[in-house]
This record gives sequence, structure tokens and C-alpha cells, in this order.
Amino acid sequence: MMTKEGIYTPSITYEIEPAFEKYCKGKTFLDLGSGNGQVLGLAFKYGSMVTGIEIEKDFYENSQFKEYVMNDDMFKSAWGVHDILYYYLKGCKDEDRIVEKLNEEARDYFFLYTNGSNQSEINRFTKNLKCKLIESNNHLYIFRFHYSST
Repeated sequence: MMTKEGIYTPSITYEIEPAFEKYCKGKTFLDLGSGNGQVLGLAFKYGSMVTGIEIEKDFYENSQFKEYVMNDDMFKSAWGVHDILYYYLKGCKDEDRIVEKLNEEARDYFFLYTNGSNQSEINRFTKNLKCKLIESNNHLYIFRFHYSST
């Protein structure tokens, strides 16, 4: 579904659940464009303290986790206070700006969900990320900022 800010499609939870089970326990989690809140619910299920940002008023009003969602522009929020940042590719028109903000503020994990995107779109988004790809499966890519092999 097209929105004024990008494309909205719910994440397929069975594709992302194994990674959430592995990485979310005890982490702070920020969903950039939280839509209906199902991703927040999954992160919460696996032990994260969750926050969502949703600019679209209708999605915000109908979110399953509304009490944890801010109805605001994602670029106005501080991302660096969260351990995990989650983004569904093509959810925002200004993805170059997302990459810039990730490179400036991300402190640990970045989950990029790419269902519906082709490899060219994925490469375009990820080529300037200053982080390391540590895992991928199905349509979920997991990156680590400030990566250390020790």
C-alpha cells in the first residue's frame, strides 16, 4: 500500500522471528515506521524494551502497541539510545537520509527487512552503510555497527 511517506507492507513475522529470538532479549528496540505494531509485539515477546515511530496518523491510531509508538517524523528522534534498529526497505521516500542517520547514530544492531525488494534496491541502500553484515536469512539482513571481532 502506498502512503504519503513510502510503501507500507506488514513484515512477515515467521521470517523474522528466529532473529528476534536470538538478538532481542534485554535490548532496546526501535521500529522505524512501526505500522500496525506487529514487529514491536514480536520484539516485546522476545524480551526487548520497545519503541516505534510512525508518521502516518492512521497507522499510529490503529497500532497494536500504540502506548509504545510515537506519532512523529523518524528523523526527529534519537536513534542512538536503542540497541536494535529495525527498518522495512522502501518504507520511506528518503532512504539516503536513513543511511546517513544510521551511520551517525546507530550503536549496535540494524535489522533490514527486504521482502518485496530486488537485489539492486538492497545494494543501493546498503552500499554506504558503515557496518558489518553479520547474518542474513529469508528477507532479513542483520548488520552490526561498531563491530569488533574480539
